[in-house]
Amino acid sequence: ASPVPSPRTMSLTFLRRGVLAQPRTRSFFSSVVNADESRAGMKVYHMVNLSLLGAAPLAFAVSPSPLNFPIDVFLSVAFPVHAHIGMNAVISDYVKKFFGKGMVQPARFGMLGVTGLTTLGLLKLTFTGPGLTETVKGLWRTPKK
Repeated sequence: ASPVPSPRTMSLTFLRRGVLAQPRTRSFFSSVVNADESRAGMKVYHMVNLSLLGAAPLAFAVSPSPLNFPIDVFLSVAFPVHAHIGMNAVISDYVKKFFGKGMVQPARFGMLGVTGLTTLGLLKLTFTGPGLTETVKGLWRTPKK
């Protein structure tokens, strides 16, 4: 039978494992770059995931109509945010395996750039073009002659 650890030993073990340790405070920018490493980031990821499950089909159902514009704006931000957090998890898992630990942060900053450009492009399409939903629906339309 293993001996019962004393309360002091247990608390030191928990402290070493981080259970009782004080949480690190991060800047907003650090939380965005390292999006998969915080509880708040993962909460945003799951909330955006659930909202996309409803908003994407709704966008196709109401398009074309004035109701579609706010949905397209939401989708133009939500898709890149969802992809950014998800790809940061992939970067955490695979970049250090294939390229070393020193490449994780540069890969995260690269992903931040891709996310920013994607968001700007989708918003430009929504505000100045036919909109995100109409563009996607256009893939299935026969071309006009």
